[in-house]
Amino acid sequence: MSEAIQFTGRVIRETDMAILFRADDWQPDGSDDTWLPKSQIAIIHGEGDAVQIELPEWLADDKEMT
Repeated sequence: MSEAIQFTGRVIRETDMAILFRADDWQPDGSDDTWLPKSQIAIIHGEGDAVQIELPEWLADDKEMT
């Protein structure tokens, strides 16, 4: 079973199905932004567009976040 990984960052855009996420330690120009399906993530803490999310390790690997 896959481990869960947490990231802190910002929601740049949001649709009904996904969020465009930018982690705090990624490039500020948006070149590292990635779409994440809402069905696979949990928002642990959120205030405005600042969030802490949790997602499965396989998804983070697939999106090249690790």
